[in-house]
Amino acid sequence: MTISIIIRTKDEEKNIGQVLRSIYAQEIRHKLEVIVVDSGSTDKTLDIAKQYAAKILNIPGSKFSYGYSLNYGILYSSGDIICSLSAHCIPKDNSWLSELVKPILERKADATYGRQIPDEGVNPLEELFLKKHFPEYEKREARVSFSNANCAFAKKMWDEIKFDEHIPSWEDYLWYLLAKDRFVFQYAPKACVIHTHSFSVERLRRTAYRDGRAFRYMKDKYKFDILQNASSVIGKLRYAVKDIASHTIFLLRKAHLSYLFILPFVKIYSYLNYWKGYHSDSVIGTGTERGRLFGETNSKNSKIGHKCTISFIIPNWNHRQLLHECISSIYSTVGDLSHEIIVVDNASTDDSAGHIRETFPEVIWLQNDANLGYAKAINLGVAVSKGDFLFLLNNDVRLTGNTSERLKSFLDRHPDAGAVAPMLYYPDGRMQISCRRFPTLSALLLEALNIESIGSFHKWKLTIGEHLNSGMVLQPRASALMVERRCWELVGPMDEGFPIFFNDVDWCYRLYKYTDYKIYLYPEARAVHHEGASVKRLGYRKKIELYKGLLRFYRKHFPFCQSRQITSNVLTYLGK
Repeated sequence: MTISIIIRTKDEEKNIGQVLRSIYAQEIRHKLEVIVVDSGSTDKTLDIAKQYAAKILNIPGSKFSYGYSLNYGILYSSGDIICSLSAHCIPKDNSWLSELVKPILERKADATYGRQIPDEGVNPLEELFLKKHFPEYEKREARVSFSNANCAFAKKMWDEIKFDEHIPSWEDYLWYLLAKDRFVFQYAPKACVIHTHSFSVERLRRTAYRDGRAFRYMKDKYKFDILQNASSVIGKLRYAVKDIASHTIFLLRKAHLSYLFILPFVKIYSYLNYWKGYHSDSVIGTGTERGRLFGETNSKNSKIGHKCTISFIIPNWNHRQLLHECISSIYSTVGDLSHEIIVVDNASTDDSAGHIRETFPEVIWLQNDANLGYAKAINLGVAVSKGDFLFLLNNDVRLTGNTSERLKSFLDRHPDAGAVAPMLYYPDGRMQISCRRFPTLSALLLEALNIESIGSFHKWKLTIGEHLNSGMVLQPRASALMVERRCWELVGPMDEGFPIFFNDVDWCYRLYKYTDYKIYLYPEARAVHHEGASVKRLGYRKKIELYKGLLRFYRKHFPFCQSRQITSNVLTYLGK
């Protein structure tokens, strides 16, 4: 009998040594196999892990999801029993593992999960969560019916049901919901670990947002409505009152009186970010219809796999010749990379469809009956794509050299990169200013005044020098942008409420605010861009659509700047 222990890590040097020491000190007669699945640690995590007899598996950070990393580790395991342990959970004593697997060995359960207790000095709000969901004795009813931060299960369960690789969080709870009718789960309170995650406002925001997306994902894809009792306004109020009341009682009992004053603000902030995640743009998105390691995971565990490396997604509207040049440039530069080209046409009247189908019959052509806008076209293209990398292209872009290979290689070499853009040039060889900061009021004002910076404030558009220095950027144009599919799935599709302008700004802002991914500009990859070829046809509507896009961006992301008059005045001053 072999027990395989899977530990997911990224920059865990603070705890990984103590976790591994505790594992190898366990009093158990069965053979142990320890597997560390690392997603791009830059600290001493791997150096510490190598000091122990652990098998180390590396995955790019760009491919990370909780379900993917766990599936990856189990795939390379040889154990009859799988134990999943978070790198921030330290076994409390030498009997932890034996207590955890005991019900499985005695055939009383197929899966177990142990108790988590707070570390010394932890924030009271974190302490309350752990005590509520992981009590000292018999498990009470609570939402956490299974946690893979500290769990064990028979490998036969995983052979039948894999962890969903697309859900942003709660992949363990979803797995429990899919498996609970066929397998027995048991809480093992004596299998205790010390939970060392500390509380922070930033972690609260990210966690609440991910939870909202996860709950919406479970509802939309699996029809599991976790909070169905709080679907109405009254239900939401009842839940909030009960939640805050339980926190208040706990803080009073523990004499943490100072936290009573911040509790309402913390909870409201958490609710708002949860709501934002739940109502974010199409949580399932367009790319999440496909699995990565094991294909599609649904209630029947069917599989649909990727079949190419790069999917080129090109929206088109009445630009037959430029589209022809764009597609020709792809074929002449893509090399040996497996690929597909998807054109989404917004009701062109210039015979684009007939020309492209005749000239490039292998191109996938999606025909809309009306001009649905850029964002909708991109989302439709991604929805049918199969590539691991999505190359979003305007029809007025022409690739040069081996741009596609360079961008893909860049993403492979930089695990933190979720997207990368090439340097854009005008047809006459001049470099385009294609990257910007986010359009805050200060950035727009400095742009209008043509002042590069005042202290920590900078103008909206990056300078030529900043482009040449390359590196991380906040918002490149989506005229030519390669996105790793996992990143697209985490961020979600483009917001179709921005049909023409600011859909790419919004997407980049969501990536920046709600994920750990970064976007880069890579000058060694180049493309020619006939800037504005499509939007020039809008005429006077171009400025109107630009105003509408910026106003919507402000209302969505900067509630304190919702004044239309202020924004309109700034744009009028800019004269754009």
